[in-house]
Amino acid sequence: MPFTHNNEAQANNGLSQYLNLGFLYHQSNLMLGTMLSSEQNSKNSYQDFHFKQNSLSLSFFGFLPITKNTWIASNITLGKSTLPEIRRTSYLEHTNFLESSHTKSKQLSANLHLGYNFQLQENVLLVPTITYSYSRIKINDHTENNTIYNSGSMQFKDIKQSQNIISAGLTLSTQNQPINFYSTLKYNHIMSGDKVNIQSKLNQAQNYRSTEEKLSDKNSIELSLGSSIKLNSKVTNYYNFNIAKSKSEKARPSFAIGIKLNL
Repeated sequence: MPFTHNNEAQANNGLSQYLNLGFLYHQSNLMLGTMLSSEQNSKNSYQDFHFKQNSLSLSFFGFLPITKNTWIASNITLGKSTLPEIRRTSYLEHTNFLESSHTKSKQLSANLHLGYNFQLQENVLLVPTITYSYSRIKINDHTENNTIYNSGSMQFKDIKQSQNIISAGLTLSTQNQPINFYSTLKYNHIMSGDKVNIQSKLNQAQNYRSTEEKLSDKNSIELSLGSSIKLNSKVTNYYNFNIAKSKSEKARPSFAIGIKLNL
C-alpha cells in the first residue's frame, strides 16, 4: 500500500501540497490499483488573478501487458474542489479594486496509454507512448463583491469545460537501482476544448454576456526530468522538474519533491 506526500511549486507563483494513499494489487502480469489524493491550500497567482484551492480525488488505474514488450494502462479520476478564496483585480477610473468570491467545482478525467519497452541495457529502458486523455470540469456559479465600490463586481454562471487530448511521448529511464533517473519528452495536441465559454455580467446588470476565452494553444511540448532515491525497503524520496511550452505562451516550469512510504 503506497503512501506519498509531496510539495509542488510552479512558475506562476503557485504552491501545492499533496497527500496520497493508495492500494496496489498484482495478479500475474495484471496490476490494478486505487488512490485517494488530497491537495490542501493550493495557492495560485497570475498577473491580476489569485485563488486558493482544496481538492479531494479518487483514482482507479490498471496496467496490462499485451506482449512481452507492449502494454496498455488506463486510469479514471473523480474529484471535487472548494475554492475558498478567489481574488481578481479590476480597474475603474484609474483605480484598482480587489474583487473577491468563492465557489466549488467537480472534475472527471480519464487516460488510456499504449507503450512499448525497448531494453537498451540491463537497467535502462526507452519507452515510446501514445496517450489519449479526456477531462471534464464544472465550476459552480459565483458572485464577486468588494467593500469599497461594487460597480466592477461580476456574477458568473456555471462554467463547464471538456477537453480531448492526444499525446506522443518518449521516456528514457533507469530501473532497479538505489537511485533511478528518468527523462520524458512529450508532444500534446488538444483535439477539442482549447476554448471555454463564460457567461457573466456586472452585479447591477440585467442580462448575462457570453464570451469565448482561449485556455491554451492547441499544441505544446513538455519536458520532465526526475529521480527517485530508495532510502530503505519502505521509503523512497523522489524529485521531478517539468516544463511545458507552446507557441504563444510562456514556458510553465514546476518542481515537485515527495516521499513514498510502502505500508
